[in-house]
Amino acid sequence: MKVLNDGMSYERAAARHGISEKTVRRKVDLYLKAGARALAHGSREKITLNKTAPGREDRIIWPYENRYANYNFTHFHQKLIEIEGMDVSYPTVYSLLMAAGYRSPKPHRVRRAESLTSFTQKVGDLWRAGADGRPCA
Repeated sequence: MKVLNDGMSYERAAARHGISEKTVRRKVDLYLKAGARALAHGSREKITLNKTAPGREDRIIWPYENRYANYNFTHFHQKLIEIEGMDVSYPTVYSLLMAAGYRSPKPHRVRRAESLTSFTQKVGDLWRAGADGRPCA
């Protein structure tokens, strides 16, 4: 700490770090009473409450690899709740499967050009059939 070692003023230290002079005084007092560990954030080495337990990660990924490999993530999430009896959120399932290298299968859609061609053929057939439903000569 430059305030203690080099004789830097509280005012200059506050300006340098973008904090108030009162905060600098509190930090110096805390350092003198409890040492450098007292300046570390209180939750520094704690595990967050919303982190998925390591064993639970395996219980989510294993069924996807073995039983539900061709399911998309939403359908797989529903199966985890209904069949496997797990209470897990969709964002958790999504992030775990993405981190494991899986991608949700997308449905194969008809390309726009193909669907337009089929639509125009149907309209043409109806037009040729006439209003009474009989083919025109």
